[in-house]
Amino acid sequence: MPTIEDRLRHTGEVWRDHVDADGGRQPLRPRHAPATPRRLALAAAAAVVVVGGGAVAGFAIHNASHPGQGHGGIAASCAAPQVLLPGSKTNLPVVHPGETVTVTGRYFLDTCNDTNPSLGPAPKPVAAHLVLRHGTRTVRLGSVQSHGELGTFRTTIRIPTDFPTGRATLVSQDPPSSALKLTVKAPDNTTTAE
Repeated sequence: MPTIEDRLRHTGEVWRDHVDADGGRQPLRPRHAPATPRRLALAAAAAVVVVGGGAVAGFAIHNASHPGQGHGGIAASCAAPQVLLPGSKTNLPVVHPGETVTVTGRYFLDTCNDTNPSLGPAPKPVAAHLVLRHGTRTVRLGSVQSHGELGTFRTTIRIPTDFPTGRATLVSQDPPSSALKLTVKAPDNTTTAE
């Protein structure tokens, strides 16, 4: 089976042979095709799309640059609240029942106003209500108030001593946050003899 390079080389050779056979008088481009009703309709449709697209883009730029006029700015995407385990070097950190763990959070805010801060008051930090989930079991760990313009917090939680081992998620139930996936592993009770 010929490769693409072979096909291109062959096409070039055929074209060159064709041009050479004509003594170089063959135009490199075909003559302009006559205007037919179908070609005119296609050209008109393309013009409408180009002009219409420009009008939509112009409307969007106008609204983004003129707050308070029209329907406001272009909505962007606010980051979802996140619960994090600082210092974790893996995608699936390991915790143990009975262990006290430091967790942090960010983006715990009452509203999303990332399109134009002049349109309203700045978002206010809110409390995160943390829960630990494993299968159908959900354990409430407590609430923590976030602070600052990024809605951050730092707190310690205690993994319940009777919490089952296996995969679990730590999330804020209200407001909902992205899930921090964990592995709950029984502590290693082996001791070394001295």
